Amino acid sequence: GGVQAHRPRLPCPETARANLRRLVKRSLRRHGYPPDQQDAATHLVIEQAELLARDATEVPVIRRG
Repeated sequence: GGVQAHRPRLPCPETARANLRRLVKRSLRRHGYPPDQQDAATHLVIEQAELLARDATEVPVIRRG
């Protein structure tokens, strides 16, 4: 049999999103972001991160000719 490379397990999307939300909220608090605007800002940051991740994983189309 062959030797398989060990691939780290990725957290489930809900866990990853919860961890990111926690880090964003902590950062906003540390930098004095208004508490009444933190939820909306956190949602926006998560949404942007998901879009960036999606764009980063798309395979580019290479056209020849």
